[in-house]
Amino acid sequence: MEIPETKLFQELFYTHYPTVRRKLIALVRDEAAAEDLAQEVFLRLYRNPPDDLNVVGAWLHRVLTRIGYDHLNKKSR
Repeated sequence: MEIPETKLFQELFYTHYPTVRRKLIALVRDEAAAEDLAQEVFLRLYRNPPDDLNVVGAWLHRVLTRIGYDHLNKKSR
């Protein structure tokens, strides 16, 4: 499903950004990196949203976890 309306995306962003950012800070232990990764999470939401927007919170959690662990793996190499 596409997110056709900019207003809808803005609403989702402002609702979920603080939680996504907080979880990424806890995961990667770097506030600046967490903010960059949070932007990546929402870019993925914008480009490829879930089919059912009722599960957007779980979708965001799954994506932020993957992005966070990818970041940690790259950092450890």
